[in-house]
Amino acid sequence: MDETISDREWITAKKVIINDFICNNPRLFNVSNRKAGISLLLLSAAMAIALTVLAYEPVLFAVPTFLVIGIVQYHFSTALHEISHFSFLKPRWLNEAVGWFLGFLLAFDLAKFRKHHTLHHKYYGSNQDPDWSDYQITKQHSSLPGLLARIALENCVYGAAVRLFHREFRETFDETTVGEIGKPLDNFFWIFPATGLVQLGLLALFHMAGAWWFYFIFWVLPLASITPYLSMIRMLGEHGELSTEAKNPRILLSRTCAWDPKNRWSWLRLFESFTTGAFNFNYHHEHHWLPNLPYHALPHLFEKLTELGHYKKFPDCYSSSTFRKIAEFTG
Repeated sequence: MDETISDREWITAKKVIINDFICNNPRLFNVSNRKAGISLLLLSAAMAIALTVLAYEPVLFAVPTFLVIGIVQYHFSTALHEISHFSFLKPRWLNEAVGWFLGFLLAFDLAKFRKHHTLHHKYYGSNQDPDWSDYQITKQHSSLPGLLARIALENCVYGAAVRLFHREFRETFDETTVGEIGKPLDNFFWIFPATGLVQLGLLALFHMAGAWWFYFIFWVLPLASITPYLSMIRMLGEHGELSTEAKNPRILLSRTCAWDPKNRWSWLRLFESFTTGAFNFNYHHEHHWLPNLPYHALPHLFEKLTELGHYKKFPDCYSSSTFRKIAEFTG
């Protein structure tokens, strides 16, 4: 039997087992407002603490505050990804309300992101994927420093501004290919002033923490550097250097970059848990198996796939570390 056909049949058979596993364990796979709410409260508390210490010792705590706020912003952006799949909170109106508010905080249009991301799921692994060019750059660099420098140049600060302009004013979508994704409130004339009001509130908050210009240093700058940088690093780990042959099952064009829970902890594992592993985004192969599965359920799916021998059969779809995998691309 042709190997690729057997791969496709093998995956189809495992999908039946996975669906039965989910149906028999509904508590593991239902949306959890409690888990999502606790996560958002902890992130908000981390930001509040960072602003408080900044107000008392702005010189001493400038760098830690910058890093903490940048990582919090990245987590908020990852929560937006879950919200775009309608799998973060329930009922749906609450999911959307929190999503729009986070979007206003991050100057992000939830409706446009949802359209963009729908196309990614429909076409990932092909040049029709709007993110295709992003995860092809590993093929253009033979050194890790060169790759990391290019990511910073093209995605941070100036690069982030260019991408924001493209996304908000130039990116268009063919509605017939996007499909049914709900009824997004895609109206620039109310999104822009709402975002402006939230940003003015943030400006006042940073003014109370010490100075009005703190807003630009400790909110705008990390939003234009840390969030896009971590997003790009994570995306390369998830999709970089995977075979794009049309005959392959498309699920093989995504990768999980997560530490095996049975392995010992390390500083790198701890760092990735707070960065690329936000809301279990690093269980990306599982996410492409079942895109609307809540984030907290992805490790359970990973364990089931491991138990079924999935990653032994398809080792390219798993890595224990995002950063180690990227280092392999140039090594």
